Amino acid sequence: MRLDDAILRFLGSREIGDQSVLLGLLRAEGFELTLSTLSRRMKKLNVRKERGFYRMAQPARAVTQPVSLRKVLPCLLIIRTHVGSAQALAVALDAAQLPSLAGSVAGHDTIFVASTDPSRLDALEEEVRRYLATGF
Repeated sequence: MRLDDAILRFLGSREIGDQSVLLGLLRAEGFELTLSTLSRRMKKLNVRKERGFYRMAQPARAVTQPVSLRKVLPCLLIIRTHVGSAQALAVALDAAQLPSLAGSVAGHDTIFVASTDPSRLDALEEEVRRYLATGF
């Protein structure tokens, strides 16, 4: 099991209010790391302390719907949005863990969204449209 998966599993299964407790749990499973390494990993995973316990921080939701979405073969969607909204929407899409989404790159008003495979581009478009329709 990967370290990131183990961190998220522990945080999802119990309330942990001290990084040293999490460090002990990880070491008991064979992970060799320092407290500073754990802290950096938690920051990368967007883990924050809320009400005394570590949790995955919820991504900020975009405030506006995209202006347009188009496919570019072989495996790219280009989403145009209102100025300043692209990064928040890209974070929300990445956090949604859509099955066909490999990742996204956001600018100021444009997002490039890559599918996991060229054959999954149509599925990715459907997943993104469905996600956006729910009000993300």
